[in-house]
Amino acid sequence: MFPFMVGLTSKLRVLILRDNRFHGFIEESTNRIEFPMLQIIDLSQNSFSGSLPSKYFKHWTAMKVPKTHSSSYMGDNLGTVWLLIPLWTFDYSMSVFAKGIQMNYSKIHGYLTLIDLSSNNFSGAIPETIGSLKQLKLLNLSNNMLSGPLPPFLANLTNLEALDLSQNQLSGKISQDLTQLTYLEVFDVSYNCLIGPIPKSRQFATFENNSYKGNSGLCGAPLSKRCGYPEASPPSFLTSEEDRDSGSAMELDWKIVCMGYASGLVIGVVLGNCLITRRRAQSLVKNFGRRKQMRRR
Repeated sequence: MFPFMVGLTSKLRVLILRDNRFHGFIEESTNRIEFPMLQIIDLSQNSFSGSLPSKYFKHWTAMKVPKTHSSSYMGDNLGTVWLLIPLWTFDYSMSVFAKGIQMNYSKIHGYLTLIDLSSNNFSGAIPETIGSLKQLKLLNLSNNMLSGPLPPFLANLTNLEALDLSQNQLSGKISQDLTQLTYLEVFDVSYNCLIGPIPKSRQFATFENNSYKGNSGLCGAPLSKRCGYPEASPPSFLTSEEDRDSGSAMELDWKIVCMGYASGLVIGVVLGNCLITRRRAQSLVKNFGRRKQMRRR
């Protein structure tokens, strides 16, 4: 279960519980202290389930407003602590997996804000409350079971530098509103169920094929699949060889139909000619017989 006792520390700024055996739902705590100063939370590689903790998102004030101490590092202003408790030390180093690589911080900059809930069992839609965290720098929700559309309100996270939503079940189109994320360096929506054209402007012109792979319905650069096909057309799952074989078979079928039609037409013409010729012959015999009888008279 989620250790709710950590909520008793109202001034908590960094919470890293990565790679443990926590499980269950993350529900709103009963002590009414919901981490208002929290800047960094990493609960990745656990077994949390249920919906994302939307009620907490709306209380994380430190991720909403600009930092007045953004030019300093966490721990630099603890001089008075050393005097009061000289034997008590604080470790403000950390490592996170962001921007596609493992990032190590010997010191944590005061401006850094990140949420990493990856590699759990969260399900449901991405809650709208997360769109209020406008100071968020890194957001990693990958490798869960999130569903629903890729929400356009993520465009409100104007300071976002890395967004990883890969390996979920997100559907729909990539909103053009996301091109407003001008600080975005990493964007990964691979292995979802997205469709439609990929935005081309601003930062989206810099992302590579790996950001979109595993979405058979996406089209446009940097993918090789071009857009412009009717949306109602079902996707083809044939390989190129099967496609060629299918096309050859279809072409052969049409040739057989055409040949059959032509053969039938020729046979029909021949039979018609024979029938006409036979009728003409019978008519000639009758006329010839009549003339012969008239001569005898």
